[in-house]
Amino acid sequence: MRQLSRRTQEFTTEIRATTAEVNGINLQIASATEQQAVASGQINQSVQQVAEQSQDVLREAKKPKSW
Repeated sequence: MRQLSRRTQEFTTEIRATTAEVNGINLQIASATEQQAVASGQINQSVQQVAEQSQDVLREAKKPKSW
């Protein structure tokens, strides 16, 4: 009976350690996901700016030239 109790304690300790490790990994994933979302937002903003500037250039190019 004593050995069973000791083994149960060992398994419980292992489970707690593994759970803590998984929680740490989950935090890393959450952090990386947040960083990717920020980067995606910045990229989207940059692409929109390029598109707007391209439209400006196109409008200017279509204007009649007065020499």
